[in-house]
Amino acid sequence: MATIRDMVSELQTDLKAYNLDQHVSKRYIYSKLKDATSFIIKREELIKMFRQRELFVPINCFEMEEVPLISCCNVDIPTCDTVMRSKNKLPKLFANTFVNNFLLVTNVKGTMYNLTTPSSYQRIMEQEFRDKSQKYYWIADEYIIIPDGPEVISVSGIFIESEEAKKLSSCYDPKEDINSNGYCTTKLDNNFNCPEHLLFNVKDMALSSLLKAFAQIPNDDNPNGNSNN
Repeated sequence: MATIRDMVSELQTDLKAYNLDQHVSKRYIYSKLKDATSFIIKREELIKMFRQRELFVPINCFEMEEVPLISCCNVDIPTCDTVMRSKNKLPKLFANTFVNNFLLVTNVKGTMYNLTTPSSYQRIMEQEFRDKSQKYYWIADEYIIIPDGPEVISVSGIFIESEEAKKLSSCYDPKEDINSNGYCTTKLDNNFNCPEHLLFNVKDMALSSLLKAFAQIPNDDNPNGNSNN
């Protein structure tokens, strides 16, 4: 899989033809690449995206904490006064409209949670002959909410910042950020999370966006130095 550095470098090479390579920061180029990826992925067939298993980044130990029900949703659920809410906000997905196609939530044993809403969950709980084996979750203010949930869950999704998502795991080891030479890796060394068959279109769209906006692009005050920040 291509790294962020690879993608940015390729666009910098393209920008040289327009004498813009020293006027555009790496951060700005990366932002355009993310915008293009998000737009194109949303346009893809959802079933096709769901089958791109290599794009799903796991957070194996996503910690939860008990909070009052009233603090996270304005519904009355007779079966519980409190719910389990993730300690951290969910990393941003490429598409928030179709969360169920871009996010998988399970307990540590692999039991799947079904996406719902607080009001829908309330109606489910009122059903006399509901399937009690089914588990549910919903998202409120970017937090995962699970009634009667565990203290730790597993989350897997197509996240915009895949490497940053991994760091939200309570099992995360900071040593993973050190390369074979003993140096800390930078954000540019992270994988660029995008299907291989979409890379050409992503780069093409990002380049077009950069060329259209070049007059408004902030200058890189240190083009030959450290422009990673």
